[in-house]
Amino acid sequence: MHTINPVPSRYLVEHETAWDGTPWTVLFHSLNRGLKILEPSIWRDFQSGRMDGRHRPLFQELCEMGFLVSPSLDETRLLSNWRYSRFLDTRSMTFKIQVTEACNLRCVFCIQEGMKGPVHMSDETSRRCAALIEELIESRRPDSIKIMITGGEPLLNFESIQTLGALVHFCRGRGVDVEFSLTTNGVLLDRSTARNLSRLGMHTVRVSLFGPPDLHDRHRVFEGGRGSYDLIERNLVEASEFLTFRPAIQYDEDTSDYLRYPELFDRLLDVGLGGSVHDMEFGALLPRELDFDRRARPDCSGPSRPDIYFFLEQEARKRGFRELGPPPSVGCLANRRGSLVIDVNGNLISCPGVSHEWHPELTYGNVYRGVDFTAESQIIAPPLPDGCGECSLAGLCDGGCRQQALVGSGTFHGVFCSKEYLESVIRQYMEDTVIGYLKENAPRFNNAQAA
Repeated sequence: MHTINPVPSRYLVEHETAWDGTPWTVLFHSLNRGLKILEPSIWRDFQSGRMDGRHRPLFQELCEMGFLVSPSLDETRLLSNWRYSRFLDTRSMTFKIQVTEACNLRCVFCIQEGMKGPVHMSDETSRRCAALIEELIESRRPDSIKIMITGGEPLLNFESIQTLGALVHFCRGRGVDVEFSLTTNGVLLDRSTARNLSRLGMHTVRVSLFGPPDLHDRHRVFEGGRGSYDLIERNLVEASEFLTFRPAIQYDEDTSDYLRYPELFDRLLDVGLGGSVHDMEFGALLPRELDFDRRARPDCSGPSRPDIYFFLEQEARKRGFRELGPPPSVGCLANRRGSLVIDVNGNLISCPGVSHEWHPELTYGNVYRGVDFTAESQIIAPPLPDGCGECSLAGLCDGGCRQQALVGSGTFHGVFCSKEYLESVIRQYMEDTVIGYLKENAPRFNNAQAA
């Protein structure tokens, strides 16, 4: 047994699990997203500074992966450099473009409530938006881009969607991988519209749903209170000839309604949409800035019930609607130079949930003049408080949702900490990933030490 020097990284999440009667230690690094499983006794030896010679290759691998680091390493500076590299990384770029503030539904929970009017992006602004994106692609040379069309209800302004759709051909002509998508409530997504979107190069559409029909119709209504579910479902069936769908499933943590959501999943199968649903996403309703008195804001919180999220994920997987993806993270658009949010007037805003009219100080340019580098420098990725640098989840959280920090504390530069929730979700991710791997590779682990 040899004595060793390196110590576990502070950005390591440890999780204990067991499979087929054998205990395992699971390690996850929140900065580099590395995942490793090994025998608990071996990990205890490494933590104590001991190492059997037979385990030297494993020890070296853990050092190379950043799980074990030198005691002299300043991991605070490591985190800072990791954040800085992500801020400036434009190899992959995202453009989230609001083509209208108008909407044909009156959802009771709309996060944009009070911030919008019946305004479309003009033809001129649409063209300038496309031109700016072309300029940025030419200057920054990304490998891939995502063009995400939002509203209001974006299908109310199909002319702007067509103008921006020309970017698909622009990107392909330059060897840039491009994903062109939109988020819709589904009310206007009929067969003809779906065919036209497909011709523009769109493959998958994100569609907002709020549970089975009666629950959906309680929350997502037309003006006057009529429900929207039946029309949306008919549209999805017709549109499935041309498109696949990524349902964005919303839920209220303050009720037990989520227990009925498997009814929605079964209904999608019953109407023949099983092969057209390309993954699902789940999100709890968030507090809105409109709901808080700016002079005396009460404390507010975001998602706090990971058990609901786990339940919905599990039920979706049973029906083939969701696969285990990458580890969960906040990934705030305001913290990446490679992500631009463009509002209906062509302003470059910090976040889709922030209004230029309410917060002009959080705008850093427009499609006519381009990016205001000075203004951008005052918004993008502010320094984290000292306590965040000590947190094992720093690489996943990065200060949390800045729009929710604004809602809760009145400052976009604050921290929205959801450590307890995020840790529960990442541990479940570690558990699901490792158990799935062990089941698929059972013969290899009869006498294995690590993987």
